[in-house]
Amino acid sequence: MKVLLHESWGDVQNLSDSWNRLLAESASNTVFLSWEWVEAWWKNYGSDRPLFVLSAWEGNSLEGLAPFFVERLKRWGSEWACLRLVGDGSRDSDYLDCIARRGREHEVIAAFVEFLESHANRWSYLEFALPNRVAEHHTGKVLEVFFGTHSLCHFASASRLE
Repeated sequence: MKVLLHESWGDVQNLSDSWNRLLAESASNTVFLSWEWVEAWWKNYGSDRPLFVLSAWEGNSLEGLAPFFVERLKRWGSEWACLRLVGDGSRDSDYLDCIARRGREHEVIAAFVEFLESHANRWSYLEFALPNRVAEHHTGKVLEVFFGTHSLCHFASASRLE
């Protein structure tokens, strides 16, 4: 599986045609992950931050999306490059998650984790907010499995950050 990094909005817009098709074939299908919501959120809240969107491909087939952005934060006496999901932080998005074709979640997340590990110099930690609803975050559950075996970042739930 090949993972690509998309760092410009123009590059991410090239995914718009296949975004909702993949979402409909995932276990994470919610309006808050739809192309229309992500685009509106980004234009209103995120456009001044760097994008870090990952896409997973099997040949010409889009198999997964990790719609991250980079937020520079000062915490614990240091400055950090935090990867957050597009939609996070505005308190108007819910059920945020990575998107993976149903049945391929483990393979897609493993490819994302491998990519993130190989680009660890680009970010400090991942803030994946799962506020006591892990069962509703399908790829979030898979990420937690990998966080148990990979020491690639600090995992934070929303309940610990508020």
